[in-house]
Amino acid sequence: MFNMDDDTKAAINVRVFDFALRNNLEQACDAFGYDVRNVFNSGIVDGAGGSGFNVVTFINNHDFRDPGQPVDNDPILAYAYILTNNKIGIPCVYFSDYYSPLNLRCQINGLMEAHRRYIYGATQVDYLSRYSSPYFANYISGGANTF
Repeated sequence: MFNMDDDTKAAINVRVFDFALRNNLEQACDAFGYDVRNVFNSGIVDGAGGSGFNVVTFINNHDFRDPGQPVDNDPILAYAYILTNNKIGIPCVYFSDYYSPLNLRCQINGLMEAHRRYIYGATQVDYLSRYSSPYFANYISGGANTF
């Protein structure tokens, strides 16, 4: 960057992939008994106080090829989190998930439409099942740690 002029430096918009959030989402989808409330405190934005404008959220990508690395069980749950949360970063949908045999394309499109209609531009986020939630919860099965 030392050899760049000021206009070039100003035009660079660096973004980082949020592996910490991705790993917690993978655990929430794939690890039986994982306390899913940990997701709300993980990642660059929620866990470390970073800016959502400089973070890319993702679920799977080309680097996760070995068994146990990609989200195997219900990846749509993880996509629901990143595609409907206005504060955690810029969501990235993996091509292979979008065109997967699981036919996630229609569900992902629905999540993107819900974001466009109801979430885009929201100034706050409230996690209803977070730790110390003030909201009453009634679970037919499971509980706050698996909701």
